[in-house]
Amino acid sequence: MKPFKTASIIAISLALLPVLVACTDDPVGIFMSISSETAIGEGTKAFATATPGFLARLGTTDYTNAGPLYARKASGTWTLVEGPTAELGETVNPSAVSGAVTGAKLYVLFASADTKPDSGGVIHSGEFLGILGTADGTAWTEVDGSALPAAEKFRGLFAANGQLFAWSSGAAKCSLFHLVGNTLVSSGPGVLSVACDEIKGIAWDGSAYWFPSGSKLFSGLPGAIAAQALPTSPAGASLTGAAYDAATGLLFSSTNGCIYRWDGAWTSSGVLEYKTDYPYAFSSVLVVDHGSSKTLLAGTKSWYNDSKTILAKGYLEFDADTFDVTALAPNTLYDRVTPSRVNFDTSLATLSVTGFAAIPSAGGQTLYAFAYGGGLWSDAYVDGGAWGGWKRE
Repeated sequence: MKPFKTASIIAISLALLPVLVACTDDPVGIFMSISSETAIGEGTKAFATATPGFLARLGTTDYTNAGPLYARKASGTWTLVEGPTAELGETVNPSAVSGAVTGAKLYVLFASADTKPDSGGVIHSGEFLGILGTADGTAWTEVDGSALPAAEKFRGLFAANGQLFAWSSGAAKCSLFHLVGNTLVSSGPGVLSVACDEIKGIAWDGSAYWFPSGSKLFSGLPGAIAAQALPTSPAGASLTGAAYDAATGLLFSSTNGCIYRWDGAWTSSGVLEYKTDYPYAFSSVLVVDHGSSKTLLAGTKSWYNDSKTILAKGYLEFDADTFDVTALAPNTLYDRVTPSRVNFDTSLATLSVTGFAAIPSAGGQTLYAFAYGGGLWSDAYVDGGAWGGWKRE
């Protein structure tokens, strides 16, 4: 196994897919067209059973991952990016593990093409190649990650408030780093080779960064980020996602069926169940601003109980306009970010939704959902109009 090479980009692991074979030059890189693989109503074939982990926009081009890196210009089709193969000393297009945009660059964490993610979309073994950054999708620059502890490997990237972070793990420890110039430096002694789960998300609340990590929670400013106390009621918090909006405050999703809120003290929803004694296992949270209204989305994932699979239910949606976490009740009509419940029932209702992204688009925004083994989905909103409904990308 080759030693880890540092480079800059942000990504999350995806199912790995076969590489197609026709390349053309393009302003955002050397792409392999997959438009011929796209059918109306079916989406991009390469995404069908993938687990996209991020979606980020650099200029007018969107990027995501489905094994390798994919890109799409505005109103175009998704095409396969020929990544920094030569820069990484590879002969095969590498896998994009995680990615994010900050400033005027896209940063991606790359791994060898045969590296596989776990059921949560995180790579824990395999050959990590480097974190690289690009301003145009073509020329890549390696990020200096020499501060990485010897027993750890970089696992993922996050960005918020214009700041890029990378996290690593190994030997039952994890670390957090932030980008200064082109170098990753430790985000604090409290997040350098400490016992923790994988870091699952990021939120910026205007004064501090927050990082949920299952049974741990970290917050602070770069260089001084440290562990914080977890909520204790309801018991069993395992934090999976974070989101901040002025309408809701700072929120965290948990696998015990709760949404927690921090404003100097912890408050919480009740345990949200889809039937008695079967709580939802929340994977992520996002507050969506659509015109004069706001909606809180909480992704759900499958889990096991007494050797039985508790099936995912896509996501729950909540009114964020008059928000009170202690009285949180889902909107069972599913009509806040879709035309009707019919659209939800025929798209994401039975899938594990691992995360969301909201990207500005002409006259409004496009909401994206990442489904575990179920591909990338989008739902477009036009300001002053309505949501178009979920469809496969």
